[in-house]
Amino acid sequence: MTLSKMPKDATPVPPLKVVNNSQNHHSTIEDKKKALEEQKALLEAEEQALIEAEQKAQEKAKQEQLTKIDSLFQNAEMYENWAKEELAKKPHERDNEQAEAYMAIARERKAEARKLQSELGIQSMTSEPVETNETDTQSRHPWWTPFAQIGGLFLLLWVCVQGFFDTQKKIAAHNAVVEPFAQVRAHDLDSVQKLFFEKMTIGTDLLIMLGIIGVISPVIFIYIVPIIKSKRDFLNEFNNDLTAWQRGLITSIILSAVLLYLGLSHSVRM
Repeated sequence: MTLSKMPKDATPVPPLKVVNNSQNHHSTIEDKKKALEEQKALLEAEEQALIEAEQKAQEKAKQEQLTKIDSLFQNAEMYENWAKEELAKKPHERDNEQAEAYMAIARERKAEARKLQSELGIQSMTSEPVETNETDTQSRHPWWTPFAQIGGLFLLLWVCVQGFFDTQKKIAAHNAVVEPFAQVRAHDLDSVQKLFFEKMTIGTDLLIMLGIIGVISPVIFIYIVPIIKSKRDFLNEFNNDLTAWQRGLITSIILSAVLLYLGLSHSVRM
């Protein structure tokens, strides 16, 4: 059996090569891991930048709020000073309504500032002085305060009366053992009667004077009588419209006049 000859123009087939793909596959995974790590680092850096930007924005907003709070308090203080300047003027130059408007604006500014402080969680270090009036002052006292005051007056009167009669007894005991020229004159019930008659006369004169004023000039009567409350009365203007120096001057004049009247009435022989 003979082998057939191969044709001359036939191309020889090269042998197949064995390619190792495991190394290339490993390098591809490593590249992907490296790319993911870089992407993760970029995302973390971007997130940190966003957090820092947000913190800066919050800090800036907080600083703006603090600046606004300070501005509101300063504005309120300015309006309070204007109100004080208005109240310090002379009575005929003063505008009480304007002063009250200034104080109302000041209260609004302080309320707004405290609201912002509450939103920021800031506790105010300054306390506003409490505005008090006669009604508020009376409401803070216990209910038994007037009874204690009246009881104290009766106790003082009782002590004085007891001291008066005890001294009278001592003087009588002294006069019983000494010569007539060395005796001391003791006051008796007649002296006490004269004393009460004197005080009754003073009170009666006051009531008569008020009655005469009520007949001649009811406007003045309404103005000076404390139990009649009105917008234009003596107590209201004394507490709200006068300066401290003016109140002190009027108080000194009234006390001096009352002491002079008591001294003159006490010197009258009855």
